[in-house]
Order: sequence, then C-alpha cells, then structure tokens
Amino acid sequence: MHIAEISLQGGLSQNGTIVRKAYTAKRQSGKTVRVKASRIKDRGAPGKWTSVNRSKGIGKLRPGTLSSSGYNVEASAEARHKAIERSVKKYGALRTLRRLNAVATYTKRTSPTKSRKFKADVKYVQSKYF
Repeated sequence: MHIAEISLQGGLSQNGTIVRKAYTAKRQSGKTVRVKASRIKDRGAPGKWTSVNRSKGIGKLRPGTLSSSGYNVEASAEARHKAIERSVKKYGALRTLRRLNAVATYTKRTSPTKSRKFKADVKYVQSKYF
C-alpha cells in the first residue's frame, strides 16, 4: 500500500476534510480528464444524509431548465423576475418554485450569496403566485 493511499483512507480527518472519490470529467474541448481521489474541505452538515435518509440529497437537477427562460442569478432582480414569469408560463408556478428552491438548497454552502438570491426569488414566486 502506498503512502498516498494510506493518507486517503478513512472518512473525516482532524482538519475538517473529507475524501473525494476519483472521477473522470469530460471537458468542453472533448478531452477526458481523470481526477484522482483527494481530500477536500468538508462543506456538509454533520450526519445530514447518512442515518436519517438513505438517499443522497433532494435529487438530481436537469441543467438549463431555468436558464432556458432567460434566468441568470447574477442579473438584476427585475431581469430575474421577468425570467421567472416566462418560466412560470412555460413550466407552471409550482415547478418553477421547486427548481429555484432546489438550487438554493444545493448552493447554500458552496455559494451562499447566490443561494440567498435564489431564496429571494422563491419568496417572490410565493408572494405572486400562491
């Protein structure tokens, strides 16, 4: 067993890191890249999905469903609201609300400022359509 393998064994270490599994990623250029297992900062809430819920997270999201209506989290509130209205016409209020809420949930630890914008947009949909 190599030294690198020994240091990557186990779950959480003393310095707040966890082991990220190795994976392969395909870049936009078409090149396939293998990423080795490594330690990354633990961003998860302790015990959130291991003992209570056997499934991981709240489910997968399809990319581009909100952006197809012109939604961009970095745009102004007015522009986001117009895009939300287009999304409500296309998908319905409940489906749009659930998508915004799911993205807010998934990004709350990795990108808290964007997550707060998503949450504000959830409140906008709730106040306007429910």
